[in-house]
Amino acid sequence: MYLAEHKRLKDYRAIKCISKTRSTQPSLLLEADLLKNLRHPGIPIIYDVEEDDEYYYIVEEYVQGLSLLRYYEEEQPLSQEVLIDFAIQLCDILQYLHEQKPQPILYLDLKPEHIIMSGGHLKLIDFGMAIAGSSITETTGITCEFAAPEKYSMKNIDCRTDIYELGAVLYYLIYHHYYSGISKQKTPERKLISRKLERILTKMLQEEPNKRYQSIQAVRQDLLKHHQYGPESKHLKTDIFVMGCTARVGTTHIAISLVSYLNAQRHESAVYQEENSSGLLQQLTYTYANMKDTGGVISYGHFIGVPSYGDSFQVERRWPVCVRDYGAQKIRLEMYSQEEKKQKVLLYVMDGSCWLWPQAAAQIEELAEMFEVIVVLNCEDQRLKSKLRRYLNRQIYSFSRQTNPFYLGKERMKFWELLEKGGFLN
Repeated sequence: MYLAEHKRLKDYRAIKCISKTRSTQPSLLLEADLLKNLRHPGIPIIYDVEEDDEYYYIVEEYVQGLSLLRYYEEEQPLSQEVLIDFAIQLCDILQYLHEQKPQPILYLDLKPEHIIMSGGHLKLIDFGMAIAGSSITETTGITCEFAAPEKYSMKNIDCRTDIYELGAVLYYLIYHHYYSGISKQKTPERKLISRKLERILTKMLQEEPNKRYQSIQAVRQDLLKHHQYGPESKHLKTDIFVMGCTARVGTTHIAISLVSYLNAQRHESAVYQEENSSGLLQQLTYTYANMKDTGGVISYGHFIGVPSYGDSFQVERRWPVCVRDYGAQKIRLEMYSQEEKKQKVLLYVMDGSCWLWPQAAAQIEELAEMFEVIVVLNCEDQRLKSKLRRYLNRQIYSFSRQTNPFYLGKERMKFWELLEKGGFLN
């Protein structure tokens, strides 16, 4: 597999080279033939197939991102709402495959390593076991941990097989161990999901295909109902401002962390907007090589952000929450009515620069007349925190300062959860 750049389009492509002497050559070419006419945002595009005397070359979309297996191994937290959102996205992909004419396409190999988080969306890769139609006589292999029971007998393999395997993947992501069948399964000790989601999962994982959901559309419909009326459907602030008492105090770092947290909890719910002239977001693309720029929107893991392009270039806003990083620059208050200001929250970032505290105190007092102001100390020095609390006579929140702004460690998760439970983010 090679990574190549299209010279004219300035876009990356993945090139799969297959030796003509390789035993798996026919199946890989069949996979390319199966995918060549499919166009769905959750399925990699096959652009071309070329050959020379020794190799076949499959030119396909380069999918950049993190697999759900890697996500799980790094112990990133998955809230129920994010999990449901992931499940709905996978249902959309499977529904598209199952509705293909003249025959449905069955994926038949769902597992976390085949699901990639790319720019806030999920993509399904590796269609090596996929087939067109519902009849199958042999298979190249079975992933035992997620395989539907009928795969072992090679009977009744149809769209319901994909439904079972999706359920097995979701079970693994929730409980951190493999599903081993209703009759053998112990009741999980911890209650990690709602009863309604548990019922949906149980129906997907029935051993008898006739007792499962009979279509992926029906699964999606029930998930959508839960997503809309579930217990976690809180309303977030539409705008959250981040402002510092001086330059280089860490506003960008904190704003990036907040967006990453919100998107980890509620998939693709927030976007970072650079409202200052520092150009730091563009600079970070040189430090973190896997950051992806799609139509002016930069993504990396859970983070989605828009650099400051000036008034000449605007990106359409399609995210419910916007975290605006003003750095040390003043907020353009004329953009908002008095009523709108009352509905917004401002994170005011400070550090240990005691000589700036009188100026910061005056600024906080002025801003507090218009916004709900939360003071964030970008350091974990408890003595400094107590001193600042006494000086300002208000609650101070200590942020865990680390090198990587995108990393959501335990301390950072606790910090944002504390603010959310306090009602400052919703």
